[in-house]
Amino acid sequence: MTKTVCVPVSIGELLDKLTILNIKRVMINDVDKISILKKELVELMDMGGPFLIDPEMEKLYDLLMIVNRMFDFVEYSYVVLKVFVWYVKFL
Repeated sequence: MTKTVCVPVSIGELLDKLTILNIKRVMINDVDKISILKKELVELMDMGGPFLIDPEMEKLYDLLMIVNRMFDFVEYSYVVLKVFVWYVKFL
């Protein structure tokens, strides 16, 4: 059973959370996890929807989506680099 609480956050934090969940939604293959993720997205959109219809918020959302995708790529690249360095040590 998943328990949730409502915590006041800034609009920026809400946008960040929404972008991260949307990125994860594309990357996750597990049906149960996707179901949980979609439920969380719907709940967040229901709570934050009125704030998110502003064109400026849409621009910020798009920028955050780019930044969070870049962060995901950098994090992945870092892991690949660590594996490469580990491998080179044993050559």
